[in-house]
Amino acid sequence: MEVDNSEFDAALREVAAVGAVTLVSPYDRVRVTEWLRKLHAQPGDSEEAARRRNEYAQLLRIMATRGIVHGIYMKPPPEGPLPPLAESLGEELRALIPQLPRGGPVAPALMHRSPDGTAFLAAQRAPGGGVLCYMAVTPDSAL
Repeated sequence: MEVDNSEFDAALREVAAVGAVTLVSPYDRVRVTEWLRKLHAQPGDSEEAARRRNEYAQLLRIMATRGIVHGIYMKPPPEGPLPPLAESLGEELRALIPQLPRGGPVAPALMHRSPDGTAFLAAQRAPGGGVLCYMAVTPDSAL
């Protein structure tokens, strides 16, 4: 199965063409450029790798096209492979609020996507006992 990277490519083009140009701070433009290079260098050959880098690209696109950069994008990208976005955002939040417990790897216990791409289901264990479930459904196969 070949991975479709068109959404990722479109996000990078939009950030480069619109977002990075509209940022007021030259330091923000440099950081965004560093993140674009990092994301472009990430492998996208498996579905998991493509999803991971696309999550980062979409968040960067949302911020940069609105003329703001904050959170994890205020620092240079990490060395090596990128951790899941949820993990990075959790660590960023924990750095701001030291009383929060340290997070760990975010890995769903169950993850399923329908063959036609119209439904997605994920479930994972919640701290303290319990299960967190997420389901997304769309009438078309835009997932």
